[in-house]
Amino acid sequence: MTEEMTLIKSEISSIGTFNAQKKKEDVLQKFNAWIPLYNSFQAQLEPFKRQIKETQDDNRYLHEKVERQSWNIQHYKVNADNLQRQPWEYEEFIESIPEDYRKQLQQRFERLQEQEQALEIEQW
Repeated sequence: MTEEMTLIKSEISSIGTFNAQKKKEDVLQKFNAWIPLYNSFQAQLEPFKRQIKETQDDNRYLHEKVERQSWNIQHYKVNADNLQRQPWEYEEFIESIPEDYRKQLQQRFERLQEQEQALEIEQW
């Protein structure tokens, strides 16, 4: 196919004032012979073009999936960090309550738990 293209180019470049009509006919004839070769080549390329497009689509999908997974990992890390901090925050809060009041609350909580257990036993 490149030989035909080179011949057509050389024919075009050799066109002059005196041979224009004849060269025009020669170029058109060669060009008309070249067109089916070009169309055949394009047809051969078509499966590759489809494969490239499918690969690009797959690549785009995988890239988006990686981005989503990366965001999810970041989100889970933030949640894990928050969960790790919570016990310390709760402990700080509990320690900020005066000790005598904290003991009273603890005793009240224990009594409530005992009452709940007693109710559960009665319901059985």
